[in-house]
Amino acid sequence: MSVTARHLTARNPDLDSDGAAIGVMARALGTPLMPWQQQVVDVATEHHPTQPGAWRYPIVVLTIPRQSGKTTLLRALMAQRALMTDGLQAFYTAQTGKDARVRWRELVSAVDTGRRSQGSEALTFATSGGTVAPFAPTPKSLHGYTPNLVCIDEAFSFDATQGADLMGAVVPAQQTLIDRQLWIVS
Repeated sequence: MSVTARHLTARNPDLDSDGAAIGVMARALGTPLMPWQQQVVDVATEHHPTQPGAWRYPIVVLTIPRQSGKTTLLRALMAQRALMTDGLQAFYTAQTGKDARVRWRELVSAVDTGRRSQGSEALTFATSGGTVAPFAPTPKSLHGYTPNLVCIDEAFSFDATQGADLMGAVVPAQQTLIDRQLWIVS
């Protein structure tokens, strides 16, 4: 069954988008995007019309039913960005640090590279130096990092205090970057 998104911001065809490249990455990872996923990345990765290097949407909020492919979409997004952008730092979290590491390991297995030692987990692409790493959803988790891309998966699992603490970790860490993007997915 081929399902498209029911409610989605319209794509601006006048703007460049990284959606096609993310679709290519998803196929390379062995998980081609479903039509709704392709729609989402086509819109969410539109380039800003007047700020070179910036995204039209610095914050992307995506809500979809369970088991619909959100983590698969995020894996392709993170891998494409890290492979294609020199020195990019992408970070991923979920309801717990353990859950984030499990999902990160799925990406590492699909790419078949990366470091897996406890405490220094990072998937690094040799051609770009871009990295994808899991992080625990804590207030101090991104201290010392400047992540271009942060993906918060299973956002429903955080209460108001935990959500505020997590945003308190992410927003300052990205503040100085023009090419920052935060994906909040649930």
